[in-house]
Amino acid sequence: MGMGAIHQKLNATLTSLHKWGSKRFGVIPKRIKIIQDELHTLNNMNGPQRLVDNIRSKGAELDDLLECEEMWW
Repeated sequence: MGMGAIHQKLNATLTSLHKWGSKRFGVIPKRIKIIQDELHTLNNMNGPQRLVDNIRSKGAELDDLLECEEMWW
């Protein structure tokens, strides 16, 4: 097997891994940034219990995304 064939197979493998990562993990860094911004906004607001519940929910979502990001790397 020549170097050209090995290079092609490595490129094909890399492409497959990128596709798999995108399907499996999506755009995790972008989602993390969005959730962090939403949490920042919510934390700066004063409001009823519903707001506290929303902050908890966003915090849990962020934790899940950060865990996925850690597995991805």
